[in-house]
Amino acid sequence: MKNLILTFTFALLGLSVTSCVAQKNVTSSTLVSANKTIYAKAVEFGDLNTAIVAAHTILANSSSDYHYMDSLVSLYYVSGNLVATVNVGNAILEAAPQNVTVREIVANSLIALGMNGDALVHYKELFSRTDNLVYLYNVATTEFNMKNYTECGVTIEKLLKAPSNMNKVSITNADGSAQEIAIKAAAFNIKGAIAMEVNNTAIAKQNFEEALKIAPEFSLAKNNLEALSKGTK
Repeated sequence: MKNLILTFTFALLGLSVTSCVAQKNVTSSTLVSANKTIYAKAVEFGDLNTAIVAAHTILANSSSDYHYMDSLVSLYYVSGNLVATVNVGNAILEAAPQNVTVREIVANSLIALGMNGDALVHYKELFSRTDNLVYLYNVATTEFNMKNYTECGVTIEKLLKAPSNMNKVSITNADGSAQEIAIKAAAFNIKGAIAMEVNNTAIAKQNFEEALKIAPEFSLAKNNLEALSKGTK
């Protein structure tokens, strides 16, 4: 009789544990479902902070919804939390180094944080994986900003020799406005800027003029040429 009681007790305990596990699964599933709804509405209404919290809750309760990590990168980037953007982005890239979108966001965030050397690694990797000349242009601008003029010059020559180099890049002017400029024109402008930095005014003038032949409306090249004629940088 005693054995029967013990067996019955253990059976009840087993049932209780099973019930708790089932309850936990139901709770997690309900929580994930509710937060997916919250996330969608928050994104729709532009409530980035709520969307971020919802995404974290989904990830904490559902290993199958890993794609919300990508969403977190975008949300942090748009909200201006660049440190979190880089941290989450790097975590994703460890598992999925082929994720070009996330890598670009991380690189752009690093530039905004003034971490040009780290950004340069990502831009080089992006170009290596895609052959997209925009990324090669980003390599050149980053090298220029780091005052690595020799390396920048090599990158620019590679860019100018590319068979298809009329893609456009967005250039920010001194007044904060943006222009879409052919990469080749932008490359000549950087080449001219390098020449200015080493006081080779004749080469600088030649390259700014080449840039303007391709893109006559290119404000930055015009300003550089004007500064050159005035003897200022």
